[in-house]
Amino acid sequence: MRLVPFEYAGHNLAVVFINPEQVVAVRAFANSTHIHCWAAERWRTELLSGQRDGR
Repeated sequence: MRLVPFEYAGHNLAVVFINPEQVVAVRAFANSTHIHCWAAERWRTELLSGQRDGR
């Protein structure tokens, strides 16, 4: 996995790291930036639940 720095719009000027191969779309708003990503079903479920089952 390759991570690259990404600066987003908003009040918090922190830099986040994203995997550009998984980014589907980026939408800039006045106070925030939305980064839409895809992920395999297993990992998407893991991220949403906050649990890791090792499968």
